[in-house]
Amino acid sequence: MHHFSGTASEQTEFRHTVATKLDHPKFCDLIVDALEPLVRQKR
Repeated sequence: MHHFSGTASEQTEFRHTVATKLDHPKFCDLIVDALEPLVRQKR
C-alpha cells in the first residue's frame, strides 16, 4: 500500500479493489471473532 500526501489532484497512482462476492458465513465469523473480546471486557 502506498500512502500519498497532498491533494487528490496531485496523486497520480490510484489502485482500486472492489469486492464482487461475499462468503457470508466467513464474514459473520470474522465479525463475531472481532466483537467477542470487546463483549468480554464489558462484563
